[in-house]
Amino acid sequence: MDEVQPQSRADRWRGFARRILPRGVFFVGIALLAVHVFRSRPSTVDVVYEYGGAQRGLVAAQMVYEQGSEVAHRVQLDYRQHPADATQAHKLKLQDGDYIVEITLTYAGDPPPRLAGERTRASGKETRVTLRRTLLVRGSAELHIYVMPSRE
Repeated sequence: MDEVQPQSRADRWRGFARRILPRGVFFVGIALLAVHVFRSRPSTVDVVYEYGGAQRGLVAAQMVYEQGSEVAHRVQLDYRQHPADATQAHKLKLQDGDYIVEITLTYAGDPPPRLAGERTRASGKETRVTLRRTLLVRGSAELHIYVMPSRE
């Protein structure tokens, strides 16, 4: 009769490596793939523009969201029919990351004197003011962009 010999430590390790290790590698790979797919999806972000008094005389606003050297999103708001409120909110789908938001405000006449930014004359009596703000997006959140800081 054949006697069953106890397995050596090396034989047990080879058996483990053949059976268990591939399953572990497979599940770790699936987990990493799921994390990558989940993180690369854009998040819904509530963006609130705080005009801080800069809404008086405002007829239009354009916001361009730039991530790196690419334009990620454009928002155009027209206030010719209805005057702008002190705050304007909307939802955007944005990837996580750093953004530069270029805000171009168009005024009927002169903009508020405290409003800092590059001023240019548009058609007729309209004046455009362009300013830039930085925005950091990390998941879904409510983000506020202050157009004109309040008096201190």
